[in-house]
Amino acid sequence: MKKIYSFLVAALMAGCAQAQCTIDPALLSPTEADIFPNAVHLPHLVVDSAYNQTIQARIPLEMTMNFLGFLEVSVRVDSVRLDTIEGLPAGITWVKNPNVLYGGEAGCLQFTGTTTDAPGEYQLNPIGQIWAHLSAPVIGLDVDTNSYGSIDRIPPFRNFFLVVDPTREALTLTSEAQNLCFDEVGTGVIEVFAAGG
Repeated sequence: MKKIYSFLVAALMAGCAQAQCTIDPALLSPTEADIFPNAVHLPHLVVDSAYNQTIQARIPLEMTMNFLGFLEVSVRVDSVRLDTIEGLPAGITWVKNPNVLYGGEAGCLQFTGTTTDAPGEYQLNPIGQIWAHLSAPVIGLDVDTNSYGSIDRIPPFRNFFLVVDPTREALTLTSEAQNLCFDEVGTGVIEVFAAGG
């Protein structure tokens, strides 16, 4: 009976475990905020087709932000937690690894699913928590802070989008071959044209 309970507990735990992507820091700059692939190079989604794409990212440890158009504030990023992504095409879900990303560290985000949304560009708005230290000696600012909301001011989260393309047409092949003549060794040329894709 003890073995049955152990099996049931293990099965329930496995069923409740959330899949996660695998971090590959070798694809990123070892010292700077980076993302791979960036939004421009990310493969497009296709309506009614399965999608599975992992993005690798490194957040900065330190950065400078401009406030009010003239005040530069030094920001030391302690950590960032991504909680949700607004603007995803319907049917697309995501997972992340790790849960909280520390300043200067690498993580990953995986998009999966099948969308039926209209073709177009979908601007994403990442929402989460940021813990940081702000410093602006000119005005005597030197404070630890945290903020919840859009985290698109932190690279690599800014200006990220997904593109949905229309359903692909079936690939068709046509050939033009008339009066094929081959030389003594049996070689010749046949032209084949592909359309769709």
